[in-house]
Amino acid sequence: MSGITINDEYINELREQFKKWADFLNMGFGLVSFTLALTCLGTKTPVLNAWFSLIVVAFIRYKGSHIFPAEIIRLRKAAKLDQNARIVLNGLSKEFLSVKAMILGYPVFLIGYVLLCIIAVSPLLIPVMPALGSYVGI
Repeated sequence: MSGITINDEYINELREQFKKWADFLNMGFGLVSFTLALTCLGTKTPVLNAWFSLIVVAFIRYKGSHIFPAEIIRLRKAAKLDQNARIVLNGLSKEFLSVKAMILGYPVFLIGYVLLCIIAVSPLLIPVMPALGSYVGI
């Protein structure tokens, strides 16, 4: 992995890139997912509409993929051949992409997307969570 110096400037730049990514996930992807999930619940066919909504949010995610930090993508490619890149990537992943980082950094995204996914797969979940049936009309 040539040309990388891990210093405060490098980490601060990554933090800024992940802040933009978090803003996109929370305010773009998550807010739309949450709104679509609530809208689906108000229709006669919430499960079907949730699947259509997942297609829409997948397109939104695809269109926003350029916001994801390019350095992480570069490190993922380099890590296949370079042990140092793997070490740096693992450290950065723990700080920015761990479960804890997701919960703290992307709460609106998680709530909206998980809710939409639960509605979409609710026919499979009703045996485990019978109360869910009254929300999705099954």
